[in-house]
Amino acid sequence: MYEKKDACTECGGVCCKKYPGAAMPEDFGMPDTTKLVEALRSGKWAIDRWEADTPLYYVRPAVTSAIGQLFDYSWGGPCVFLSGTGCKLPPDDRPSGCRLLEPDVLGCIEHGAGKLEAGEAWQKYDLEKITDGMTSTQPPPKPDPADAYYPPRRKPGSGCAPCGGWGYNQDSGRRCQFCEGTGVTR
Repeated sequence: MYEKKDACTECGGVCCKKYPGAAMPEDFGMPDTTKLVEALRSGKWAIDRWEADTPLYYVRPAVTSAIGQLFDYSWGGPCVFLSGTGCKLPPDDRPSGCRLLEPDVLGCIEHGAGKLEAGEAWQKYDLEKITDGMTSTQPPPKPDPADAYYPPRRKPGSGCAPCGGWGYNQDSGRRCQFCEGTGVTR
């Protein structure tokens, strides 16, 4: 585990504002599904996918704009467990992707448990069967006009001018109301 509170405090949780870390099956005690089902039913965890020829599905904390959504294939957003003082989860309860992320003020360093690796690890578990009968706990929140912003940097090749293609405000972590967090205007 890489825990450097000083580095996280200095950067303000930039990584956690962009995207939650991926969870590995062992984070939930798989193959026993009890802990996973409980987490997904809380609305604070979601199933995401890694885009490939054959999509790979994995579990991660929900983003603040999609709390309660069982399946969330968004392009990012602030982690639901991020608070003003850091992560709300005890270090040992954090997803592997977070525990294996080395905080650094110049940019965090990933030491494993990325989205692709998580998707490959979850392949042997039938997430569709595990979640059979489960539904999202609430509809996605409607965009708030106060969430509109114009960040200083623009993502290369982006399609959404108001957010610069990032899908969220890089300072506040709020979701872009124009592209609804996708980074691409519709």
